Amino acid sequence: MSERSELIARKQSVQARIVQLQRNVERERLRSGGRSKKIAQMDVQIEQLQAEESELRQQIDRAASVADIPQDK
Repeated sequence: MSERSELIARKQSVQARIVQLQRNVERERLRSGGRSKKIAQMDVQIEQLQAEESELRQQIDRAASVADIPQDK
């Protein structure tokens, strides 16, 4: 598997985790009335994962750029 493919797989995994946490936040908001320490913790996790996803996007773009450069033989 190429570096770019690995980065894409990691990004997809991070995106799935973000979606799962967002669902958990909504469920917890309904259960607790919208305020809880657990929601705040999950919101922090979501922000961290979104930052990781952004970094992965940049790495994927860089890997694609490098792949487009002709290699000397």
